[in-house]
Amino acid sequence: TFDGPDSADGICDVDCIGTTSDGQAQTVSATYRDRFERRNGVWKIALRNVQMHHFSPLVGITLAPPQ
Repeated sequence: TFDGPDSADGICDVDCIGTTSDGQAQTVSATYRDRFERRNGVWKIALRNVQMHHFSPLVGITLAPPQ
């Protein structure tokens, strides 16, 4: 949502499956609430608020890269 020519707010729900650095499979769900600002013609995230819904291990699951 734009509230001026150089500022906006946005919201994004995220669901991810990946591995930690030690190889443990994890599932993560969160909502990002972002404040965007354009400075010198470049849009960037000025502020991010993250609400974590869950961050859970997937015990016994091994993830492999796509083939």
